[in-house]
Amino acid sequence: MAAGSQVPEGRYRRIDDRAPIPLPDWLIHLLTPARPEPDRRGVTAVGHPDAYVQAALINQSARIRAAYTGVRHRTVLRAANSLGRLVGAGLLDHDHAYAVLYSAAQIHVGVDDFTAAEADHTITDGLTYVAARTTRQL
Repeated sequence: MAAGSQVPEGRYRRIDDRAPIPLPDWLIHLLTPARPEPDRRGVTAVGHPDAYVQAALINQSARIRAAYTGVRHRTVLRAANSLGRLVGAGLLDHDHAYAVLYSAAQIHVGVDDFTAAEADHTITDGLTYVAARTTRQL
């Protein structure tokens, strides 16, 4: 109990004007709550980041090239989000990721009103949004 604590009988109050004695370190240690361990379920370290990044670039490019009408925009955005995690983790350069994704999206420009501006906007938004929210834990 300390000054200001409330109990059924009333409030505790300090009746001595002297400065309180500092707590000993061992007691501070016992009273300090333990830091919770970060939730690492499903998070694994990347053993060979260069190979991992290369595979991600190849897979996301292929995903965009294979996209069909009705899911094209969403596919490009998801690919940009996926690579944005690598950009945010410092494993992939933003401009390189953009160039690879934009090159893959070029196959669709002019088809069903999918424009170069839409490809640019979607890729930029996806990369930037996710990269800004990704910590460098990978």
